[in-house]
Amino acid sequence: MKKLAAILAALLSFVLCLGGVNPAYAQQATATQPPSRGITTFYVTPEQQAEGVKVYRDILKYDVAIPNLDLSAMLPENLSDFPAAYKQVLEAARQKNGINGSFTQGWFDFQGASAVVPGTNTLFTIDAPAQGRIYSVVAGLPASQCPVKIAKTSISFFENVADAESKAKELAAQKYLVYVSPVDALTISAFSQIFYDQTTGKKKTDANCFLVSGATEDVKTDFTKIFYLLPPQLQQPARQQPFEFNPRTGDSIFLVNARKSLSPLPPANALKYGEIYNIQNGYAGFKGGFLDTRATGCQGNVYCVSTATSTNRDSGSGSWKIVSKKGSADNGKPVLANDEFYLQNQYGNATYLDTRGAGCNDDKYCVSTATSTNRDIGSGTWKIIPSNAKDGFVTLAQEVVLQNGYANFQGGFLDTRGAGCQSNAYCVSTAIGPTRDSGSTLWKFIK
Repeated sequence: MKKLAAILAALLSFVLCLGGVNPAYAQQATATQPPSRGITTFYVTPEQQAEGVKVYRDILKYDVAIPNLDLSAMLPENLSDFPAAYKQVLEAARQKNGINGSFTQGWFDFQGASAVVPGTNTLFTIDAPAQGRIYSVVAGLPASQCPVKIAKTSISFFENVADAESKAKELAAQKYLVYVSPVDALTISAFSQIFYDQTTGKKKTDANCFLVSGATEDVKTDFTKIFYLLPPQLQQPARQQPFEFNPRTGDSIFLVNARKSLSPLPPANALKYGEIYNIQNGYAGFKGGFLDTRATGCQGNVYCVSTATSTNRDSGSGSWKIVSKKGSADNGKPVLANDEFYLQNQYGNATYLDTRGAGCNDDKYCVSTATSTNRDIGSGTWKIIPSNAKDGFVTLAQEVVLQNGYANFQGGFLDTRGAGCQSNAYCVSTAIGPTRDSGSTLWKFIK
């Protein structure tokens, strides 16, 4: 069963990419799922299609879905076993990724076909509305099922899921095989027909009967519901009717569909490497002061560390630069949850937040600044851990804990404990755990 689930998961990747959509696309807001890009490209010949596959797969590192791989040896033998198993895969994908067939960015190259609507066989991109997604329905009308030959391909796009569901049901009633849609039953039905003999209930044995090569006699792409997302020159024709395409030569258009997950764009308030911040302590409702250097020589290091009542007590003493362990090449890049970095104080000569000595203020380790980023087996490394998130970007004023990297992150958590050190507000050390006393181990990076 585990093998079957893995096989069907691979098949699901193929299913969701038929219309240039990505298994990682989700109905949820982009904040919870990374943006994704799907591509649909037309070619004149199968040889050009094969070259296109190489470019997308080997050079651009897309996952190519069409032409699809031969999965026949991996499928269950009996039709009766397919729907229940496949339904579980679809449900798991929906729980993880949202409604099937949704995406945030699409790239289309229709130059390899002849356009019924003049000027539409062109190259263009579309983006989903802010905080929204585009929902697609992809279906094929078979001319024959063994070998699989598609007479017409329909690809439709919508702003809301209800319209996509209606279109999927309409196409199914017209005898289309609905590969991609929000309606699981139609997807299961389509692939049941492609992979299994409906009379015997057994898996087809001729590979020509279940391989979808991407060859189709006619393609209709319907952007009427999202026409305003297209480039200006295409909006009016898209509003009036679907774009229809025929082969430029021969009797087929050859498609390549592929997908790629994109890195999410950082929010405007994301912390960035190379930037300078003040760091506020969370004790008693963030009244624990601001991380500060004051006085010299603590634990044999350069400067003593405590918290001050202001962000700039003395010439940058309360300012800290986030320094990447990879160096200045990361400057400007966003800081992610669980990143490890150095904190450089801006007072006087550059020094780095460090643990040295034990037992200060009855805590685990003492905290001061050192001249180097790695004075002693990770003592100058800090891991940033959001208190309310496991991953993603770290933002200004987000509550975090800072774990010290000494001896493979056994250095404790940056903490305030005791008052009056170096005539400042609170003493700073590291605690054994991330929650010692009323927010004493919580911190915010602010500007």
